[in-house]
Amino acid sequence: FLFLYTFLKKNADKKVIVFFSTTNSLKFHSKLLKHFHVPCLTLHSKQNKQKFINTFLKFSDVPEGILCATDSEGRDLDIPPSVAWVLQFEPPDDPTEYILRVSRISCDSDRVGRSLLFLNPGERGFLKYYQSSAIPVSEFEIPKLADIQGQIEHHVNSSERFRKYAKDGYGSYLIAYASHSFRDVYNV
Repeated sequence: FLFLYTFLKKNADKKVIVFFSTTNSLKFHSKLLKHFHVPCLTLHSKQNKQKFINTFLKFSDVPEGILCATDSEGRDLDIPPSVAWVLQFEPPDDPTEYILRVSRISCDSDRVGRSLLFLNPGERGFLKYYQSSAIPVSEFEIPKLADIQGQIEHHVNSSERFRKYAKDGYGSYLIAYASHSFRDVYNV
């Protein structure tokens, strides 16, 4: 979360889409971002269709902003040309999901969109799927970041509601992670 927070703060003047594996994880992280004054819109399967459409149109119309979406809802999104970054915060089940997102932000010669995939050291095997699809990959380690970990823990622990969001988000993430198809990468 610290890198995501820092990245989004540094790119506040751009349009960014962040994908999460589950609705509960998205809800926790988006509420945490909002608490630390990083405004974001959300798209997930528990929204009614009209709210979903209105949120996406609102994001499409603004010159800058952050949209947090679940992998399942992001499959059919037509990524607006003004999107500068697509972030995959939690690894997708299928590498082709991310490959399609990458290709959609770089298919026009006028577009300068970039993508970023967050992987733990044990998930590096995931990169072979991109390399075999001729997608250029650059790896870098996350640098030491400003220490807001204590603030995050204090905020989560001081609110029963936030503890529930954290617990639900983490539980959903573990279930999604354990159900990933690529066992050679996602070794639970």
